[in-house]
Amino acid sequence: MLKAGTATKIINNELGTIIQAATCEKSANSIRDDLEANFFFLTDDEHEPVMFINCDAAGLRSEYVQSARKRISKKLGLPERGIIISCTHTHNGPCVVNTNPCRGVDEAWHDKLMQWLCNGAAEAVANARHCRIGYARGHAEIGYNRRCCWKDGSHTMSDNCASPDFTGMEGVQDSRHYVFFAEDENDQIIGIIHNNSAHPTSFYGADFYSADYPGLARKLIREAFPEMERKLPVLYFNGGFGDNTPECLPSPYAKQENKERKYRRQAYIIAGETLRLINHAVREENPVLRHIYEDLSIPVRLPDEEKLAEDYAIMEKAKKAQKTIGRWEILFAYGRIKLWESYKDSPIDKVPIHAIKIGNCAIVTNPCELFGQFMIDVRRRSPFPVTLFADISDGYCGYCPTMSGALSGGYSGEAIYWTRLAFEAGYKIVDTSAKLLYELNRT
Repeated sequence: MLKAGTATKIINNELGTIIQAATCEKSANSIRDDLEANFFFLTDDEHEPVMFINCDAAGLRSEYVQSARKRISKKLGLPERGIIISCTHTHNGPCVVNTNPCRGVDEAWHDKLMQWLCNGAAEAVANARHCRIGYARGHAEIGYNRRCCWKDGSHTMSDNCASPDFTGMEGVQDSRHYVFFAEDENDQIIGIIHNNSAHPTSFYGADFYSADYPGLARKLIREAFPEMERKLPVLYFNGGFGDNTPECLPSPYAKQENKERKYRRQAYIIAGETLRLINHAVREENPVLRHIYEDLSIPVRLPDEEKLAEDYAIMEKAKKAQKTIGRWEILFAYGRIKLWESYKDSPIDKVPIHAIKIGNCAIVTNPCELFGQFMIDVRRRSPFPVTLFADISDGYCGYCPTMSGALSGGYSGEAIYWTRLAFEAGYKIVDTSAKLLYELNRT
């Protein structure tokens, strides 16, 4: 019989530390709302257990995730690859991805996070109890495609769609909303996972820490379960969000919405839909738990060597604080240099794909910021009625654009350190995810 155990931990950073955001160099002067790690442990005593850990962070480096898995596995005796750590992708958390030459990764916070992860996982295992599961799918529109197309054939991110040169949006959006939860024999909700797609950038560039809309949605959901004393673990799986944004860019009203309204709009929409779906969800009493994974070896796109000479010159000028160098120019130059120096000797990246079956519900994970079309393709091919999707899980491999996105370039399309995977990467992820899902469905 299936058992579930859950836990939640506050993972706030010290004030005065640098905030994660590609073109922002601000420090946190306050904590607007708590950053959390939430834990969801599943075991049926027959198959290998699975531990989901969901952190309010932009994305944890693959080598760090590997270390965390090993520590938790050694401490609790869990299978190492059954520990799947994902992130909500808030842009107002600690510095976890090196996307700016002026600051490094916050190793001190990572050291503290390691202990929080171990303690939270132990708590989730310790309180595991018999449960039934519930799952459902609905609709909650919080994310919109952000890749703008122009009459000269170029594509850019989140630009002015009122320009006479604008020729439409490049890709799709997927507003489907998914929920998975466990409840004990007293009908008490133990933990909730919900899944939608949007970049948490409501407060991008602000000087405070915030979990953004996933954090407020979590708070609103908890308020509906007062018997849990606001400690209900709520995990937010952000999937297929690589080419989307909170704003509907072609709308003339997009720029009229301030940061606070945007933050609240997204949170209230998904919290309300999650609560509605829980009320109408399919329940299963004795679901089978199965987990399989595959590590893909994906080639890396290296930058043009002639362009690199210009990039090194740009970085030299930036070091001298020359004001003629724009921050986006620096960002691209730094991204190409870092890509070259990291992968020129071995242009291959490891991309782990996980598929988990819990009854007639499935969860698929990948370590990328996938473009939305890939998530649509996986769900279209999935044999399960409900398939949750979690990007930036079990490491971080950066943006994964479609072929058209990669060919048209721009931020999240051009080859830089955090958009490094080869053109075929997303298509291989789709094929592998579908293969694993069908394998699970046959067991």
